[in-house]
Amino acid sequence: MVISNQIDASDIKNGPMVVMIMSDLLMGMGGAERNLYILSRGLRDRGHTVIVCCFRGGYVSESMEREGFIVVDLKVKRFYAPHGIKAFLKLLKIVMKQKVSAIISYHKASDYMGLLVSLFTRTPIISSRRDMGFELKQRHVWIYRIINRFYDRITAVSEAVKAAILTTQRARSDKVTVIQNGVDLTSDASEDSGTGREGSLESNGEYVKIGRIFAMQPIF
Repeated sequence: MVISNQIDASDIKNGPMVVMIMSDLLMGMGGAERNLYILSRGLRDRGHTVIVCCFRGGYVSESMEREGFIVVDLKVKRFYAPHGIKAFLKLLKIVMKQKVSAIISYHKASDYMGLLVSLFTRTPIISSRRDMGFELKQRHVWIYRIINRFYDRITAVSEAVKAAILTTQRARSDKVTVIQNGVDLTSDASEDSGTGREGSLESNGEYVKIGRIFAMQPIF
């Protein structure tokens, strides 16, 4: 079912739960975007209704829309601007009209706006934290120290990310749950390539697949 930006104009057929998933950008496919997509697909497969909202869409949001997901591209460039207020009011309307059961937020701006919507509508919210906060400026850390107490749950992709949230953002330990990132060992990336040999290492007539599952470059 594709309703896109017209979602506020009509009701949707609800599953057991209606879950709103928010992300700042859904343009290129990165780690957070893939996690969001897999989560959305898993919830939908279990009969739940998923509403995907982003401040700026692109390849990922368009692909999800083609797959039948309900996608709302808010087209917001600046959070603190008239367009941001308009997006906030639109999200409020969607949450109340569609009786959203829970909000899941990815990234900073979605964390902020998602929490505001949660507080105004009394909707439970989960914040998904994907890294150790190395891109956050000090003012963002201070904001998180204030607002972390209002999230119903915070998920971290590793114990290291959880430790960073507890140490730098002073979140309560009982609110932070670790859900480890995983690697699908059955996935065959070479299936999409013409010969299946690109990026392979030939040795004695056999091809060895080499994959990288972590970032090689330093982040600090």
